Amino acid sequence: MEEEAVFALFQLAKPKHQLQSVFTQGSIGGWVYLETTMNEDLRKLLKLTCGIVQRKNRGILCEEIDFAEWTTTLKFTYNVEVGKWV
Repeated sequence: MEEEAVFALFQLAKPKHQLQSVFTQGSIGGWVYLETTMNEDLRKLLKLTCGIVQRKNRGILCEEIDFAEWTTTLKFTYNVEVGKWV
C-alpha cells in the first residue's frame, strides 16, 4: 500500500506542495517518507491520497525525524554482486 501512496503523491504533487522527494523503505512497513516543508496544501493532498492513514480526531500522523535518522533511511543495503543484473 505504501508504494501506491508514493506513486500517487508523485503524480499529484504540484510546486505549491513543496514536495522534494517521497519514498518508502521496504524493510520498514507502514511508513511513507517525505522530504518537504509541511504546509496546508500538502496536508490537503495527503488527506486525499489513497494509502495515507488518518487517525480519528488526530488526522494524519506526522513525525519529524532527526538528520542522523534521515540519512539512515536513504542507505539501502542489498546484497548485489558486481556484474549481475538488478
